[in-house]
Amino acid sequence: MMNIGKGSNSWLGIFLRGLSMGIAEVIPGVSGGTIAFISGIYERLLNAIQSFDLWIFRSLFKKGGIKEIWDRVDGAFILTLVGGMASGLLFGVLVISHFLEEYPPVIWGLFFGLISASAIWIARSVPKWDAMTITYFLAGTLLALLITNLSPAEGNTAWWYILISGCIAICALILPGISGSFMLLLLGLYTVVIPAVKTVITDFSMQALSILVFFAIGCLIGLLTFAKLLSWMFKTYHRQTLAAMTGFVVGSLWKIWPWRTPRIWFDKVQNQLVRGIWDPSVSIHDVRVIKEVNVLPSDYAGNPYLLATCLAVIAGTTLVFLLGRLDKKGL
Repeated sequence: MMNIGKGSNSWLGIFLRGLSMGIAEVIPGVSGGTIAFISGIYERLLNAIQSFDLWIFRSLFKKGGIKEIWDRVDGAFILTLVGGMASGLLFGVLVISHFLEEYPPVIWGLFFGLISASAIWIARSVPKWDAMTITYFLAGTLLALLITNLSPAEGNTAWWYILISGCIAICALILPGISGSFMLLLLGLYTVVIPAVKTVITDFSMQALSILVFFAIGCLIGLLTFAKLLSWMFKTYHRQTLAAMTGFVVGSLWKIWPWRTPRIWFDKVQNQLVRGIWDPSVSIHDVRVIKEVNVLPSDYAGNPYLLATCLAVIAGTTLVFLLGRLDKKGL
């Protein structure tokens, strides 16, 4: 299998990781950073991102500068990963989001199994568990629980708000446990950015494109700054950072419990905010869910798809260990 430069991963392995990360980022509550971590490319990704600095611009016009830049930023790795992520995002927006609307418990079950197993995988990476690392673990868990229980805000389509939201969402993308999609949901922009992607793909619109451009600029700014911070934390406080990340992943499980019932939602047909017991006869396409509560399968308002959801949990768990084996096999 062809090698792709730094590290021992092949181009196919990197592409598959990117594909998985892209799909994960479409689902609110699932982090692409978690996929990167369990598949063994997390620190390589951080190092590649933080290598984008002013040195690059100074090297552009030097003899052999392009090759130096390509090697410094781990170009083959980044290009292959981004290609996989773009494919995953496209697949997620057009396919996974459809199944999430039609069979929500099953899709959430898949990701619940994936994230549960991810927490175990990351915890095993902590060299030593002591009072300090347990404290960081608990702090990370508490912070994730607080974030995931916030109620989504009303969105703002002003360019500056979209740009800032891009900064925040991309930070969540590379932080295991909290997804960029979920941060968009909290900021009130999930129903702005995702439809904009669909509109640009299926029915080109300059307004939708402008939303994506400002969002992309925000993502770039956030990516370059936050990656440097995380890279420094890994080098300086490795154990504590791993423990806190494990806590982030564990705390995020509350958000992706498969059986949830809306308690507050916005009715697009009646153009009003509704609070109360969810009516399963209402089409999910006609509402925007604001707040949900976790329930048992027997109390779920709709078909719980119990068997299919349990099988999906098992499939998600299995997928984590398959992703983890990619790194061990050099794929």
